[in-house]
Amino acid sequence: MDFRWLFSLCIAGVLLCMGVFEKRKYDRYLCEGIRVRCKVLHKRKKYGYKRTYYYALVRFEAEGKTIEQEIGYTASIEKEIKEEMRLVYMPGEPEKALFEVFLENGGGTTSTIVVATLIVILSLWMMFLG
Repeated sequence: MDFRWLFSLCIAGVLLCMGVFEKRKYDRYLCEGIRVRCKVLHKRKKYGYKRTYYYALVRFEAEGKTIEQEIGYTASIEKEIKEEMRLVYMPGEPEKALFEVFLENGGGTTSTIVVATLIVILSLWMMFLG
């Protein structure tokens, strides 16, 4: 008996759990996070194998100190990154700030959930139809 469908189903389950976990984390940022304005000092691209990484150097005030750090984002919001943006961070963790527009767009979790769902459907099709 062929058990490739079982392997595919396990991979899909892991991907689905990862996507749901990230989506819940981003929703928590939006609900409980502290919003601050930041100034984008510089944007840069880093070219990797089959992928481009986007980073913005930002400066913002949080918890009584000025923080300057680099924040990653996806290509889907590249055109939305302006000179002044809003960041969201969890209380006590300003070094883990994310762009508000990145969180509102789902941060790339939607594609993970869609791919995982397609793999589940394919796995079930392989299981029942051989």
